[in-house]
Amino acid sequence: MAGNNKPTRFTNQEKNALRTGQEITDGEIVWRKLSDGSGVWRYDFTVNGHRYKGTLGREKHGVTLSQARSEYQRIYAQATLEAPIVKTRTSGSPLGNERFETAAQSFLKWSEAHHSDYTHNKSRMEKHLLPRFSERTLGSITAGDVEDLRVAVLEAELSRSTVKCIVSLMSNVFEYARQSDPSIQNPTRGLRKLRPEPKKIEVFTDEQIQRLLDPKINEAARVEAPISTGHLGRS
Repeated sequence: MAGNNKPTRFTNQEKNALRTGQEITDGEIVWRKLSDGSGVWRYDFTVNGHRYKGTLGREKHGVTLSQARSEYQRIYAQATLEAPIVKTRTSGSPLGNERFETAAQSFLKWSEAHHSDYTHNKSRMEKHLLPRFSERTLGSITAGDVEDLRVAVLEAELSRSTVKCIVSLMSNVFEYARQSDPSIQNPTRGLRKLRPEPKKIEVFTDEQIQRLLDPKINEAARVEAPISTGHLGRS
């Protein structure tokens, strides 16, 4: 959860005091402020070493704290029954125990020597990935965490192509780490595809529509059209 979280009863006063992207929690439910001033109810908990994060619903869609809490309790109960027990190496060290920042810096060093777009990789890493995942271990990062990242980047109004580049960079970090430890799971493999970018529709002005509908203008355009000078073959 965000470091600025504190026990709360989700009062309007506490919600209004937050900036976009900030969160408050009562220890079970998280409320995150969105750019439109409304909020989204979320959950964030760990069972048997496995972290669960996700969305419970948005206020503007009518989801109340009571409904969010009921859904959280259902999810927590299900996770308690199904959460896998974290396996360990024979040497005793947990799988995926390497910090994301360590793995990211190793990948960037390799990228600098092999990629022409290293500058972009470094910039995206510093702006979008390290602030969110630097202290996390590779084994604790889930597909849900990456989904949260995509939502945050899209809400920042970056293009879908940029979002794909950021997720691809994260995937590269995990695949690079997997060369040393194939047991590490790449959480980007479990993502759903983004919906295509909406196509821009060109809207004609009133003057353009009038010209298209005016038979006199259309007739003049046909008269002025160049006449082909090619030879006609005999039948």
